[in-house]
Amino acid sequence: MVVDIEMHNRYGVQIGDKLIKGTRSLIVVGFSSGGDFIYTQVAFATLESTIEFLQLEPITQRTFFVLTLHDPSQRDVVASRIELVAPGVNMVSGEEFAGETRDRILSNILPILIVVLIVAFVVGLAVAGLTIYTATVEKSREYGILKAEGFTNPYLYRVVFEQSMVTGVLGFLLGAGFTVAIAQFAQDAVPQFVVWVRWQDIVGIAGATLLMALVAAYIPVRRLSNIDPVMVFKG
Repeated sequence: MVVDIEMHNRYGVQIGDKLIKGTRSLIVVGFSSGGDFIYTQVAFATLESTIEFLQLEPITQRTFFVLTLHDPSQRDVVASRIELVAPGVNMVSGEEFAGETRDRILSNILPILIVVLIVAFVVGLAVAGLTIYTATVEKSREYGILKAEGFTNPYLYRVVFEQSMVTGVLGFLLGAGFTVAIAQFAQDAVPQFVVWVRWQDIVGIAGATLLMALVAAYIPVRRLSNIDPVMVFKG
């Protein structure tokens, strides 16, 4: 069998080693790359060896073969000939096969990722709210002086919202820059975690950050309305 090179790097598997399952074994004859994922690894073996090693029923209709066409424009012609010679065999393109594989993987882990994203949003909202609230409370005296000098509540609200937005934007820029900078190093350190940063993801995170900043400024804004300018000058 051929195993992923990361199995060699992490577990010291060498060419010529045996992978044993019960009384059966397969000999490692080579290394591949790109098949190391979060919860599984891809290995390659002949159909006969795989059936014997895993004690599977030889149901060949669940097997797929990779074909490389010299002339990709003849795909439909080749597909029709295959279906004519071997009824029940379907031909799919590399893009279709990748899409089906992606959908199957996402259907298994997407609910978990959604929960993680919700928790991350709640935690980020709590941290942002605590930061803005603390910064507002620490400057209560300054806000009271502004109110005593005639500045209206809407003006003070705008100051808090601007402060929250600036804090959110700076945090987003720092986090996004840090992510892009260490993405390649993180993937080298933990190859089974594929790091792929798209501009759509950056835009989505930016929108979520601005939303958190706006919501986080709501509680401090309510506190400003209760500041009594007279109390500022006491003592």
